[in-house]
Amino acid sequence: LPIYILLEPVVSFITNGKYGYSDSWEFLILSLCIPMQLFVNLLWSVCFGAKKYRSVTGITIICAVINLSLNLIMIPIWGGIGAACAFLLTSLLQCGLYYRLVGKQVMVVQLRPLAMFIVIAIVAYVIAIHLPVNFMIRLVVVVGFYLLATILSKQITKQQLYHFKTFLTR
Repeated sequence: LPIYILLEPVVSFITNGKYGYSDSWEFLILSLCIPMQLFVNLLWSVCFGAKKYRSVTGITIICAVINLSLNLIMIPIWGGIGAACAFLLTSLLQCGLYYRLVGKQVMVVQLRPLAMFIVIAIVAYVIAIHLPVNFMIRLVVVVGFYLLATILSKQITKQQLYHFKTFLTR
């Protein structure tokens, strides 16, 4: 989210308007994939730890073939937005397949925390696009809001903040 807020003004300035605003839809769609990739990586690691190599390989091959097929269909029609949408759809498929595999064969994974982080990020984004201030001030306000909202909703605890602070001071 913070990167997306900076994309348009900074990249447009650096490239003299060639990139930034013109690519903002692709970047927004790809930004939606970031939490899913985090979730896929977590589930992939759980599957690997549980020695589900055959299933992991199958999911990887299925998703690669589907992503390639979607790109062949969507890029000629929609260009960069088609490629971003193909990746988003493939990411959703990967999430579903890994979640199902882990849930059936390894352990139950709660989706509530991930959903809360996503909802808070969407609210922060909506706030950001409606703030009539400089993009740097907007970034500080949105990051502050996101952190405050995650703390108040108990998605991040004082203990975790303490560990994070300790980690940063090493």
